[in-house]
Amino acid sequence: MVVSVERLKPHPGNTEFFSDMTGWKWDKFLASIAESNGPIEPLIITEDYIVVSGNQRLRACKQLGIQSVQCEMRKYKSEEEIIKDLIEINVEQRGTIESTPEQMLARINALKKYYNIKKGCVGEVSKGEVYKLAGVSKDDESYAKAIVSAVPEARELLEEGVISKKAVWAILSKLPAEDQRRICQMMDAEGKYTVDMVAHLRDELKKRDEETERAKAEAEQAVSDSVEAQREAMRLQKEIDESKDSKRYVLMKEQRDQAQQEARTAYERQKQSETRLTKQLTEAQKLEQSARNQLKMRTDELEKARAEIAEKDKIIEETVLYEEVPPADYEETKQKLAEYEAQKKKREEELKKPGYIKLIMEFATNAELEAQQVLTEVPKLFRDGITEETRLEIVKKLDNTVKYIQGIQTQLVAS
Repeated sequence: MVVSVERLKPHPGNTEFFSDMTGWKWDKFLASIAESNGPIEPLIITEDYIVVSGNQRLRACKQLGIQSVQCEMRKYKSEEEIIKDLIEINVEQRGTIESTPEQMLARINALKKYYNIKKGCVGEVSKGEVYKLAGVSKDDESYAKAIVSAVPEARELLEEGVISKKAVWAILSKLPAEDQRRICQMMDAEGKYTVDMVAHLRDELKKRDEETERAKAEAEQAVSDSVEAQREAMRLQKEIDESKDSKRYVLMKEQRDQAQQEARTAYERQKQSETRLTKQLTEAQKLEQSARNQLKMRTDELEKARAEIAEKDKIIEETVLYEEVPPADYEETKQKLAEYEAQKKKREEELKKPGYIKLIMEFATNAELEAQQVLTEVPKLFRDGITEETRLEIVKKLDNTVKYIQGIQTQLVAS
């Protein structure tokens, strides 16, 4: 049956179990719907025109402005039966499904409820079949539960690939939320943390907490000892003041001095404990600041990655949908061609100058003739009294002149 797109309504629970297509996958899906002028497979709807299977196709038709689509109307006895078909048919049609951990668990729980599968018993189908119908595995369920129980900081690191899914499942999900956050702050944004590495961070955190608790206990004990010593010193001082026996006075004075010394010792222990606590607090503040810097760096890298993904999506759209990919060296080849054309044009303009080459050739020829004439007159100069050494020097200079002129002629001819 053909139904108007305006009359159809997406199922309100669809987003609870599945995520909408995005990016290049959505663009490719949209292009296929446009090419066929509507969905090829009929949408499955209820008697109230609620879409059970085909919510993404309905979304595409609305975006493309398609007015009507083919539909198959089914009668359902309950909302649970509708949910069962919504999950199973979409899983079968989509194949690989990108969904959040919450959506995975929602699909599993809905099908377990429909098939009456409870802990320790089996319903109409086995648990293994339920996982298959929901498009997940048993391990996927365990990982999804762990990720859902993890703090947002851990899930962000998981999405960025800093921490493995198995590490979240085996270590982080079993810790209190505050300890999860502290371990995430200890991680390097450039790292790749496995189960063993996260376990090591957990042990380091536990050791640090134990040291802090021990230091606090020592400080509290030092305060208690100091107060007790002061009380003992005051008691002895009171007895000394009240005593009239000189020997007893000396003994009590020594006891008082000893009590005062113990009080000073206890005070020093208290100061040392306070110093250690102050140092640990400073280190904790440094770790917190470092974690904030790493968080900012991860945020900046995420924004940069998003921009790169957007650019890659644009390239994919141009290459996949339109198949127009310029060669990698296109701009470089174009620049070289322009430079060659400019040089060629310049050379042609020089060669076109009137009488340029002819004038140079005449000059070179006349110079060569004059040089040859001088060479023929050298013997006469020798007879008139020029020495042999002077003659050879003249001949050498003239011979070099002739060779230079001949070289100019050769270059001009080549040009």
